Amino acid sequence: MTLHVVQPMASTLRTASLYLGRLKSGGGFLTRGELADANSGTLALAAPHPVFNLAADEVGNSDALAHTRMTGWRFIVLSQGRAVATMELAATSRRDVGHFSRVTDGRMAASSARAIGRAERSMQARRRRYALGMVRITALGVTALWLRDLDKVGRHDLFSLVEPVPAGITAERWLPLTQWMRALKRASDQRLSLSLRLRPDVRKT
Repeated sequence: MTLHVVQPMASTLRTASLYLGRLKSGGGFLTRGELADANSGTLALAAPHPVFNLAADEVGNSDALAHTRMTGWRFIVLSQGRAVATMELAATSRRDVGHFSRVTDGRMAASSARAIGRAERSMQARRRRYALGMVRITALGVTALWLRDLDKVGRHDLFSLVEPVPAGITAERWLPLTQWMRALKRASDQRLSLSLRLRPDVRKT
């Protein structure tokens, strides 16, 4: 497997570097956990990848990927080679310079780094080329890394949900589209079941 990193425009990289500088200096960002404990002077950006949003009502559709829309760029924030956070810029297309959206520390950063590492180790024998991306299904509260098949022969895209994930769903496991959709369907069913349990009874008067 050859994993290609999709490089943003130079102006987007400069914007990301600007916010990384503010992150290093404190810059009003609220941090905790791994990021708060990291040496700010060692922070660096790695593995840029586009972020796409998928509507929950597309889950299960055979052409769901055609309905994703780009919402930004995401970077892994490293400290001395260790993933301590992720940083996102909001952007509506690859030609959009983008602006700061969020910093996420904790489980998601480490989970993302582990999933990427697992893909690189376990799929070396695959004679295919992949580009790294991310899909977020906001309504379900789930995020997945997306290996997009660049050869497009049989469309062998792969997906890995990253932490945090709903109970009963396995993170950091690379799945083809059909299996990934089944995992999302379980997450959707769980969310609906929880919503129904929490909804107060409506009594007729």
